[in-house]
Amino acid sequence: MTFQSISPMAEPKVELASLSLFHATPAQVEEFRRRRWPYLGGTLSLAEYIARDEKMDDMEHATEGKLITWVLAPREDPTTLDFMCACRTYKRTGLVAYPSSSPSEPSSVHEVTCYGVAAVSTPPSKRRRGYAGHMMRLLHWVTASRTNLPEFPKAWGTPPEEVADAGGGLFSVLWSDLGEAFYRLTGPVGEGGGWEKRGAVSTIWEVGAEEGDDKGWMWLTQEQLKGLWDRDAGLIRKELANMTTSNESYEVERPVALVTCLPSNGVCAFQVPRATYIWNFSMAGGYWGVQSSSDPDTYASWSIDMRPPPPTLMVTRLSASEETFPGLIAQIKLVAKRSGIGSVEVWNLRAGLRAVAEKTGGQTLIRMEGLPQFVWYGPEATENVEWVYNEKLTTTKKRLDVQSTAPYHVQPMTGRAKPFRPLIPQWVGKPAQEKPCVRVPVPTVPLPKAACTTETARATRLKKRGPPLFKPISRAISNNTAATEMQMSSQPSRPVAPRCSKQAVRQKNPMWGGQPMTKGPKPAVKTR
Repeated sequence: MTFQSISPMAEPKVELASLSLFHATPAQVEEFRRRRWPYLGGTLSLAEYIARDEKMDDMEHATEGKLITWVLAPREDPTTLDFMCACRTYKRTGLVAYPSSSPSEPSSVHEVTCYGVAAVSTPPSKRRRGYAGHMMRLLHWVTASRTNLPEFPKAWGTPPEEVADAGGGLFSVLWSDLGEAFYRLTGPVGEGGGWEKRGAVSTIWEVGAEEGDDKGWMWLTQEQLKGLWDRDAGLIRKELANMTTSNESYEVERPVALVTCLPSNGVCAFQVPRATYIWNFSMAGGYWGVQSSSDPDTYASWSIDMRPPPPTLMVTRLSASEETFPGLIAQIKLVAKRSGIGSVEVWNLRAGLRAVAEKTGGQTLIRMEGLPQFVWYGPEATENVEWVYNEKLTTTKKRLDVQSTAPYHVQPMTGRAKPFRPLIPQWVGKPAQEKPCVRVPVPTVPLPKAACTTETARATRLKKRGPPLFKPISRAISNNTAATEMQMSSQPSRPVAPRCSKQAVRQKNPMWGGQPMTKGPKPAVKTR
């Protein structure tokens, strides 16, 4: 199917005070899906895409009012299908740990309501008018407890109506492909005070050709993983109570609170169908997790990241000690190899495991896309709160479509195109004088202002020319400095370069859909 770029006529800007945030009607939800289909539908027809979305909305992570679609629309016509922009929120169960005044006593752990924000979308004809930013500012007023918010700005009119099944959140999270600044600036009363970046760190392994031994491990299917999440939530609660308030992997030096979302209630289970519905990808043996037979507290689950190809095995949840981690990562690389996958990625390994990961061939890098950002509505400021267990287990990101204000830059290339790693290596953890950083000089060339730097525009380019040669990459300057995005703005249609040159040699027939190229690993121990 061919998609053509259509330049809609510019529309006059509507005063922001005349707009508000509303719970979408069924007709607006369908319109929301129709708007997103050309960019996110992949090989699916419109009817197939809508059916897929409806099916996913019936899953545990979204039912019983947990999923709400929001639209920014005129106050005088809140049910119009010509709404300005839209987004989704997922109500989640989270934990907050307040450190004890005595180091010998455990932290006080409380179960709270939190939210994941996803699918921020603005149609092309309505961009560059501040609608998406205003929607995100108003979103605080429907997800948080209003007693925890300042006075609503009079210039915005009246606050959005409170909605059943919404509100009461103590914090919310999102994942941005637009850099940090856009969401950080969208606070509940104006510029600043919005979602702050935390822990955009990845550890990546290239999958080798060696064949491992799976003796002593149980391979887990989607169905078998369901029983793991409740137990996992209990383990997180226990660990959180005894977690230190000073850790070299924290971004906050002395946090006043530690927060996390829980993987139970379908949250982590959702990651598998979310990644496989469009691409029809199957893991070898149908396995999406592994657990140690001798140590039930050592386990991992994973999903697949298909964009850009070749696919990457993304670990969604990992529990291991320094002693058991090497064996666990060996099993993950084993199932990746048997599924025709060339790399494994884990988000935000704790400091102790990062050192072990390096010894097993893992490379810890600063990530530019999929930036975890969160905002805290409790006492103290967001900057004083640490987000722990910041893994891919709760990610609700699905190619956010708002307009970016961050500059894009390109890497000059001469001669034949060479494969790029999606990330620039940079040591994470110890000070620079103890471990030298790998710094790559990047001559920056800003794109023309007219270039539409949005996720929707990026997805449009995927349709017109195929996926970009590489993901946006970044270099971390400091914890308080926005990273520099890099992205190819215009490339002719051609096969996509693999993530690394070695991988290109290994994968003669790379698979990114359909059935696995090899048989699945056979568990040495009978699975439960």
